Amino acid sequence: MTLGTKNLLFIQRRPIRAGAQTSLARMVLSNAIRQLNPAVLIAQSGWLSETLEKHGVPTVVRQWPGPRSLRARFGGLNRFASNVASMLREKKINPDVIIANDHQECLLAHALSRTLGGVPIMAILRTPGMDQRDFEKYRCGDCDVIFGVGHELRERIEAWTNRTIPIFEEGFTESEFHLTREMPDEFPTRIFVAGSEEPRKGFSDFFEALHQLEKEEPNFPGWDCHLTGNRPDDETSPCLANQSFRSRFTFLGRVDNFIEAASEFDLAIHPSRAESFGLAPLELILAGIPTLVSTTGVVEKLEIPDAWKFPPGDPNALASCLRSLWQNWSFVSPEIHSIQEQIRKDYHIEHTVAQVAKEARRLGSQRSQQ
Repeated sequence: MTLGTKNLLFIQRRPIRAGAQTSLARMVLSNAIRQLNPAVLIAQSGWLSETLEKHGVPTVVRQWPGPRSLRARFGGLNRFASNVASMLREKKINPDVIIANDHQECLLAHALSRTLGGVPIMAILRTPGMDQRDFEKYRCGDCDVIFGVGHELRERIEAWTNRTIPIFEEGFTESEFHLTREMPDEFPTRIFVAGSEEPRKGFSDFFEALHQLEKEEPNFPGWDCHLTGNRPDDETSPCLANQSFRSRFTFLGRVDNFIEAASEFDLAIHPSRAESFGLAPLELILAGIPTLVSTTGVVEKLEIPDAWKFPPGDPNALASCLRSLWQNWSFVSPEIHSIQEQIRKDYHIEHTVAQVAKEARRLGSQRSQQ
């Protein structure tokens, strides 16, 4: 089957560099999807639009009303869909398939589908905290094809519907695989902590573990900790608010050049409590940075040495790992190269997007036959 010009239209509201946006950029720029002539609708200019435009992927940047806002409920989403349809025609973008890049984009996908005469919809559901109410509220079940990111989320989605839900697993480009760096002889005193102030990202567990280590080890000097995201509020991280530390904390805010920032450090920590896939820890490992990770998302499938992993949401286990690395640094190898080879085998982008491309071709073929 030969598809026409610009046949896939992806919808992604926020343009910042984060997990969903990075995943979308990798997918759209893969050979399998580029063959299907993708275009992307984005609410604002930013990292995503700049990245795609640099690689020649057509983008439409236009702010739309929040899908559950009062304006949307009173016809704003339909009016927006009509305006976007005109913009698409002007750019000669004629989508055969619309792809929502998470559940929040599904309502707009439905509005655009109606405006464009019933274009089939595919949804990639990726938020680990979504529940059945979200699934129903955003009409995810009305999409023609639904992918779930990660096994846990996919199983929950299957429980909400009588359909079989294929899994979507993230993938990485060959350019993201880097040589393992040489570890310093001494334990590094500057630490990179990946995540954000959201409670599920586990910053509070890191603070509790570090406080425990400082309390139990009088000779512990304290570390210079640099954390992505903003300082958590006192309610979600009471340990940080109520305890004194020898360690120092710098909150970096949103970091667009994530790996570039992390590469200044010889040790990274990813303390997340829950991930549907978990891009950040794999990105750090691919960059060759020794990384202590919680076993959530796809990390559970990787053959990571015990010294370099801990159960999510367990500050005591994290404290034990931190102590072990600090005291035995010269004797614990992160075995990054072997983990990278496992990631290359199982999560190369051309492998992981193959099923998305296959489903897009099938839906596009069905539409062309109508």
